[in-house]
Amino acid sequence: MKTLTKKPTSERTDIDREIRRIQAQIETVSNTLANSELELGVSVRLSVELRELQAYIRGIQFASGQAPPWE
Repeated sequence: MKTLTKKPTSERTDIDREIRRIQAQIETVSNTLANSELELGVSVRLSVELRELQAYIRGIQFASGQAPPWE
């Protein structure tokens, strides 16, 4: 895949750090959602949070040239 712009190394490091941070949050939320004893309200809230985190990380990857746009 082609990178649209070249980012300075420190900016790339910041972006990679943010991606790792969000991936860790996605994993935590996903693991919590796997709990079968989770209350419905909590499950709905965490599902929304998970979708928001996934969209956020996808946006970061697109903006940094690491992923194509969603179709």
